[in-house]
Amino acid sequence: IIFRPTYWQADCNYTITSTPHLRDLQGRNLATPINWEFHTTATRINDITPVNDSQNVALSTPISFRVTGVVDANLLRNSIFITPATATTIDISAGDNESINVIITPQPQWQIGTNYQIQIGGAATTLAYQHIRFGTTPALRLIARSPGDGQILAPNQDVRFVFNTDIDTRTITDALSLTPPPLHPAQIT
Repeated sequence: IIFRPTYWQADCNYTITSTPHLRDLQGRNLATPINWEFHTTATRINDITPVNDSQNVALSTPISFRVTGVVDANLLRNSIFITPATATTIDISAGDNESINVIITPQPQWQIGTNYQIQIGGAATTLAYQHIRFGTTPALRLIARSPGDGQILAPNQDVRFVFNTDIDTRTITDALSLTPPPLHPAQIT
């Protein structure tokens, strides 16, 4: 006799016992009752990218992780919940050693300056609830400048802008204007 459930519950102790009612085809009882215990392997989430609790995650960054252990891919897909709700694609593929690779890609992107939680697993899967948390880059803001507004600037002194996050310096010449233009073109670093 083979007892083959679709999936065993992960990281669980099981006990199989028999009663006196177990008989063969001739009506004879089992000579020695069955009392057997075993433990199933734990299903885990590993290799989370970007790492759990990351901040300043770029808006188009996919979230990827690997699930180890025996997991039904369809149940896994249906057990992924993102808060706040965001349109995504979820790609699931077989990995090495009974693992599943998952990539969650925002469509078109994550929201600016938002903290996300991805809940994975639950009663519908063999995976106990696990969470991935991350925060996206904040909205671009100017947080400091030198010289201050209305202050005097020496002829050889730099003008500095400090932003709350990295900016694409290639866009600055089209985004800022300087009136009147300096005697020599400005060098942007």
